[in-house]
Amino acid sequence: MKNSIRLVLFAVLMGFPLLTSCSDESKIKDRTQEWAEQKIIAAAQEDAKVLSSAWMRQAYQDYIVRHTEVQILDVEFSGSGSALVRVQIEKINGDLRSNLLGVAGKVPPEGARRFNFSDGAAMVQQQMGIKEFKSWGPLERVSFQKGPGGWTPQN
Repeated sequence: MKNSIRLVLFAVLMGFPLLTSCSDESKIKDRTQEWAEQKIIAAAQEDAKVLSSAWMRQAYQDYIVRHTEVQILDVEFSGSGSALVRVQIEKINGDLRSNLLGVAGKVPPEGARRFNFSDGAAMVQQQMGIKEFKSWGPLERVSFQKGPGGWTPQN
């Protein structure tokens, strides 16, 4: 009986740091996903400033967000209060995006609701001879610090 209690106690004590680490890793991954989404939205909003109507700017932002993928490669802990996450973002090819914005920017405000970004992208891709619809961005590193409010990105 004593041996089984010791075994259970040993398993609990040894497993607790592992569970805490897994919990921290999932929290950091969630925060990294949020960080990347905010970065993607901010970039799309900046790009969309050239468009004539608020509806067109929102439609462009939605299109970009829908066609962007965030891949969290790994989480590396350094001490108990800091971590480094390697992230890569796959997004619509830069030439395709800029040419699509050029086409969408020529649409008059009264025609904005009829413009379809998917059709526009396909047309630009075909006419410009752009083979890759998406491309991976550079590897990014995000530092996190653990504070009273949880894990927060530092960059």
